[in-house]
Amino acid sequence: MKVLRLIGGLDPHHGGPPVSAVNCCIAAQRQWIETTLVYGYDPANTSTTAPTLKRLAAEGVAVVGLPYARVRPQIARRWGVCPKLPRWLIAHRRSFDLVHCHGAWQASAALTLALVATAGQPCVLTPHESLTEFDIAQSPRPILGLVKRALQPTWLRGFDRVIVASSIEARDSEPPHIAGRVRFAVVPHAVSDERLGIATPRAGLIRPGALRVDFIGRLHW
Repeated sequence: MKVLRLIGGLDPHHGGPPVSAVNCCIAAQRQWIETTLVYGYDPANTSTTAPTLKRLAAEGVAVVGLPYARVRPQIARRWGVCPKLPRWLIAHRRSFDLVHCHGAWQASAALTLALVATAGQPCVLTPHESLTEFDIAQSPRPILGLVKRALQPTWLRGFDRVIVASSIEARDSEPPHIAGRVRFAVVPHAVSDERLGIATPRAGLIRPGALRVDFIGRLHW
């Protein structure tokens, strides 16, 4: 099986999605799913992604980098706007059995809906919580939140599957008026890599009977 994955960028400064998407690519490649990752990048700053690209290459994941638009570069980086992506997608999408987008509010997701889903080719979306009510409510500008809320049902129902990390994310991503009509699949992120080594726990710093917290994704009621 050959899978094409699309992501707006691999710069770790953009948050968790670049990291978890890379881990997902590697996990799939290890299960003999031939994976190609297409990503956007800033030609003036490639040093932050070099370690990630080296890791992907070592795992056999094919990578294709497309430069961001030069006009309004900050906006291009934020939304993953790569002028060469539409032509590349049209030329190569038929070489893959599945197109998998990472991040809902990226140009790659919109292009996949326009160029892949409408042609009947299977496509899936991992929004990385970007379709949740929490994320939409945190939009920096009210108009942006309104646009996201208007597009949310199209994104949810336009993809053959919407892959979320938990049932909580699914519930927070589904508007009431389309409840039960979204094809969610819960797939926890692949985050462990046994070859990166295991940190030694500092058990001596924890008092007997003290509260222990293993993981907190977000402090939100």
